[in-house]
Amino acid sequence: MSREMKNSEIISIGEIPINWSIYKNKYLFNKNKVIVGEKHLDYDLLSLTTKGIKQKDINSPIGKLPESFSTYQEVVIDDIVLCLFDIDVSAVFSGKSNFNGMISSAYSVYRCNDHIEPNFAAYWFNMIDSDRKYIAYSKSLRNTINADTFKEILTAVPLLPEQQAIADYLDKKYLKLIRLSLKLLFLLKTIKSTNNPSSQKQLRKG
Repeated sequence: MSREMKNSEIISIGEIPINWSIYKNKYLFNKNKVIVGEKHLDYDLLSLTTKGIKQKDINSPIGKLPESFSTYQEVVIDDIVLCLFDIDVSAVFSGKSNFNGMISSAYSVYRCNDHIEPNFAAYWFNMIDSDRKYIAYSKSLRNTINADTFKEILTAVPLLPEQQAIADYLDKKYLKLIRLSLKLLFLLKTIKSTNNPSSQKQLRKG
């Protein structure tokens, strides 16, 4: 049975279920910017990556590190971190934090209010990033979205129970995909190993 749909009137989104609501981002997300200052030693270092927000070893020589972390900002569990600059070329766009810590102040940190579940918001922004839908709202040579513009962008949301159901469903699909990827990786390594002459010799001896 197909669901009745309506025009979302959101750029690049198209139709949505008729019972979904449309909100400006300012009614869903609260910008949160707490500079850690001299307390930076009390925070774990976080990094926004293509696989979400990850903890990073502050003593690791890998990657660029600032001279001081005093300008970094606080992140708490379930915060949404967005890269709202270089939207046309940036390899990262969004991530939901599973950690408390600090992250570069170049990013924008938002906290979900009572109208939106953080897990649903995370998948929503993943969808936005899939074909860089926010580029239509960006300005300047660096394709940046400032805080005032972000507030006015529209987001489509169902009721909270459906948001959670959607997020739970996508979590399960994601886990299945990860398991399949690991199986394929193991299979490829096995094939590569058995095609190796020394491996074939060992197999014949066995």
